[in-house]
Amino acid sequence: MMHGDDDFDAGAGDLLSPLTEMEFLQLLLRDLHDDLPGRITRMRYLGDQAGTLGSAGTIILGGSPAYNAFAEARSSFVNGNYAATIILCQAMAENLLAAAIQLDGGSVPNRVAFAETLRLCEGKGYLTGHDSAELKKLANLRNPLAHYRSLDDPSHVDRRSMTEKAHFLEILERDAFFAIALIMHMLGEKPFRVG
Repeated sequence: MMHGDDDFDAGAGDLLSPLTEMEFLQLLLRDLHDDLPGRITRMRYLGDQAGTLGSAGTIILGGSPAYNAFAEARSSFVNGNYAATIILCQAMAENLLAAAIQLDGGSVPNRVAFAETLRLCEGKGYLTGHDSAELKKLANLRNPLAHYRSLDDPSHVDRRSMTEKAHFLEILERDAFFAIALIMHMLGEKPFRVG
């Protein structure tokens, strides 16, 4: 976020220029205040999605990579960091599902392809065909954010913006809502549901 000459009491510059502690505080307060209604809405949405968890919550398999991806995805979502939310939800899904197979005695190759993880999870009954399709959709939303795509590629967010006649941030927001809801749905299902 850039600011102009009149943004601070006694100074000018941008975010990378030397700032006083008071100027940093003003930036922080502005950042916390901006989009407060949106943040509240997204926090409530997470609360609503948590209603699908088991009566005793959920278990996040996959160790710290899965747990941190989930915690950071929630925080990113609430703060309106939609691309990060999508990428983190996909990372969480990959770790969570592969760990579930491993924990159940299945063999999971190191650096397993996500398609193989989905196939193994369907075989164990952890995912339905619909769940797998939704997770493939999540992977397809993440890939153009994590890997270069030319503007000609239909999955490029700017291309989607032109095709759908919507601002790219609206598209990312919609995708992030889908991603976080899908992760919450997964956590409310076997073998993650507790209670």
